[in-house]
Amino acid sequence: MTQSENTITGTMTSTTTSHPVGDTDSSSRSHDNLSSHPSTEYDQNIRKTLPCYEFFHEETIDLIKTIKPDVKVWLDTGCGTGHLLSRAYQHFPHTFFILADPSCGMLHQARKRFQEQMRTIPASTRIRFLAAGTQDLPTALKSSHTAEETIITAALKSTHTAEETTNTANHNCTTTGSGTATDQQPDIITAIQCHHFLRPQQRQIATQVCFNLLARGGTYITFENVRPDSDQGLDIGIARWKRFQVSQGRAEEVVEAHGKRLDRDYFPITIGEHLSLLKECGFSVAELFWYSYMQAGFYAVK
Repeated sequence: MTQSENTITGTMTSTTTSHPVGDTDSSSRSHDNLSSHPSTEYDQNIRKTLPCYEFFHEETIDLIKTIKPDVKVWLDTGCGTGHLLSRAYQHFPHTFFILADPSCGMLHQARKRFQEQMRTIPASTRIRFLAAGTQDLPTALKSSHTAEETIITAALKSTHTAEETTNTANHNCTTTGSGTATDQQPDIITAIQCHHFLRPQQRQIATQVCFNLLARGGTYITFENVRPDSDQGLDIGIARWKRFQVSQGRAEEVVEAHGKRLDRDYFPITIGEHLSLLKECGFSVAELFWYSYMQAGFYAVK
């Protein structure tokens, strides 16, 4: 899942002869997003790259079922190919979902993933796609929608029923020339494996944006690559991570190329730094709730 630091670029394809088909890992950033995999290959390769990847989504959904089972508006920033919300869609039948990502390639893949739901439910009733990174969300949510970017423009009142809410959203989106901010702020914001691409100052801005966008009492959930506290712990963590990738059939040179991305293409911080950042941004509760290898999950309550 990705976050952009600058502009959105068009989708490009890459070829290689040194690695097996479908197992590429660019020596720097891939062409249409900031992960090591082109959007068209992301889903098939991410599970070979990140240990316990499915747990990120399972744990997130389980947490939300526990703390906010009646979530009304769920914003997933850095949504990537839409895997998380495609799983959440059936579990939360009255929730309005916003999928945001700065990568056109990733959003294209997310739309394809939701095609089945789109066949049975009007696209604008429960799902919106927004081309924006986290830092740009406040402006993007107020901007007019285009053929490529559909955003919420309706006032979603907490007193509405699910049917009234989605019908109102659909009506206003099709008749309003320029978008307005939603009256009801998201009560859940998720950011899964995306903010570690940001340098410290940008990460702080992105986290602050999530805090500001959340409704009071809302919850922010993030999974990220994390840095162990000691140099030895970092060496051990990287060694384990490499062994995992090789065990999944990734070529040694691909794994080595991936390892060189640390502190060049993504910038992990420690668990303690994560918790401190959440508190600094204003969250009243900040907790670690999942940790394995060099990935961790956090939640924070506004």
